[in-house]
Amino acid sequence: MLDWKRDSYPGDNGEMHEIHFDEVKHAMRGYDMNFSEKEKFMRKRFEALYDHLEEIEQLISVRVVNFEDVKTAFGFYAQLILQDEELRAAHLQFLDDFDYPRARAFLLRFGK
Repeated sequence: MLDWKRDSYPGDNGEMHEIHFDEVKHAMRGYDMNFSEKEKFMRKRFEALYDHLEEIEQLISVRVVNFEDVKTAFGFYAQLILQDEELRAAHLQFLDDFDYPRARAFLLRFGK
């Protein structure tokens, strides 16, 4: 949902969601928690991503994994989030609002 302007994805019950890039920013909001089914779909996918980034950052912090070992796999997507000011603000606010401090720290490694 980060590296294209529009695409379609099958939802959990088989329905298709056509998602436009600009819809992602709105779906990541921490206010007005009445989400459409499409927004729930997007948020669920980003929550899964951020759960994994939490784990990766934890492994980096205890020196089980080196940042250089995962940098290439995540760098392109992290830069897409960080380069667009609105998208950056939406995702960082989401990470703050829903307690993903390690995922936030991991993404911000790419801003250096």
